[in-house]
Amino acid sequence: MLHNFKLNLASVLFLLTLASCGGGGGDFIAGIGGTGVTSSGAISGFGSIFVNGVKFDTNNVSRVDGDLSQVSDLKLGMVVTVRGEVNDTDKTGTADTIHVDIEIQGPVANPPVLDTNTNNKSFNVLGRNIVINSNSTAFDGANFSFDTVSQNDVVEASGYIDANGSLQATRLEKKGVVSFGNTKVEVNGIVTATSVASFTLLVDSTSLTINNSGNITVPGGINVGVELEVKGTLNTATEIAADTINLDDDLFDSNDSEVEVEGYITNYISDSNFMVNGQLIDASSGSVTRSPATLILADNLKVEVEGNFSNGTLVATSVKARSGNIRMFSNVASDPANNQIILDYAGMSATPVTVDSQTKFEDDVLSGNLTLSGISSDDFLEILAINNNGTILATELKRKVDEADRETILRGAVSDIDTTTPGQESLTILDVVYNTDNNTSFEINDVSSTRNDFFNAVSVGSVVSIKEKKSSFNIDGIAESMDLKN
Repeated sequence: MLHNFKLNLASVLFLLTLASCGGGGGDFIAGIGGTGVTSSGAISGFGSIFVNGVKFDTNNVSRVDGDLSQVSDLKLGMVVTVRGEVNDTDKTGTADTIHVDIEIQGPVANPPVLDTNTNNKSFNVLGRNIVINSNSTAFDGANFSFDTVSQNDVVEASGYIDANGSLQATRLEKKGVVSFGNTKVEVNGIVTATSVASFTLLVDSTSLTINNSGNITVPGGINVGVELEVKGTLNTATEIAADTINLDDDLFDSNDSEVEVEGYITNYISDSNFMVNGQLIDASSGSVTRSPATLILADNLKVEVEGNFSNGTLVATSVKARSGNIRMFSNVASDPANNQIILDYAGMSATPVTVDSQTKFEDDVLSGNLTLSGISSDDFLEILAINNNGTILATELKRKVDEADRETILRGAVSDIDTTTPGQESLTILDVVYNTDNNTSFEINDVSSTRNDFFNAVSVGSVVSIKEKKSSFNIDGIAESMDLKN
């Protein structure tokens, strides 16, 4: 099973959520003693670290192995696994060990392709499709950003592997520009052929030739079907001279008992047989708590799973949704009340969003633990939510730095369509009526569409994503773009 990534974009700025991939050979930061909880996700802040809503003290983390030299070398968005102790009463704990795992390092093989509706770019690195997001991916490197990623950049990426085999990147660092014979790379894949001094590594659908003239060995040998991590020098676009070769690491081990992991569901067969970040999950027990209660498990659903690890399987006690078809990106209309938040769209109040104990908070504005009481009128929020029997329930909430020209986004199910006036058609989503004019652009599943084709295809219940620049807002709420996601 090809190594998968874990990401936990958790509760707060200065939030560290943990994920060690199922794929091996990461760096290891060892601490002193400690048992109890093992969590996996991605670093989203520093200081004391927040892991799945728990604030872990890092004073006992005293030794760093591998490429890193100290705890301060941890970086935003790195994928890690943390072991430690937790006090359930006040949601604090002590981190004992932190395992860091980088998914891939190599050159960007093609010009990045921009999806204007999702603010995503995608490109290929050593056979792996990488997806970055202008809001959720952390960028590192001199003058390096979402806008400047270019073909031939050598990048180091961490994140989640989704059910399509793409890496949803939580961190991207520029390491330089490709130079064959000099560029250092790192990649995970499945062995498909071997010979005396080389073997073939399959990364998604791309075959890489691994030159093993140094006769590096691994336990059990290099055999077809084995998943390996290779580090080395890139000789050509598809040939690597190996410096180190490691077997795939498991996410959890026999000493772990109470564990949690966040990521995308992959390889779904049934509720008793699916994967999250390369970890086999059994969530078939009738006693498993689901949030929301109506949650249906399927490939590419982002979830957080808690449970007990035994004989290689995480037997779930709870499964919480961490994604949904609803995405809201705008200012708060008024101070939250009764566990609800109302966002403003061009003077129109959207359907209230309910926040509960399972909602994951994150803060890009202030350090510390963001709570509902810390949110106020005019704060700019990004909310991921699901429709739970008529209640719009937030699974993730992030406070963002407001900017004058920031785009607002409203994605959800269409409840009403008005095509009475050609050229001025409107859609209603979550109680917000968005009009169109001659400047509105249309897409169907990210492909450019005509106005007529769009409105012939859309229907009540269709999922549509609407964008508009705040600077162009008026009281009528004219959409800059509409994208049908069905």
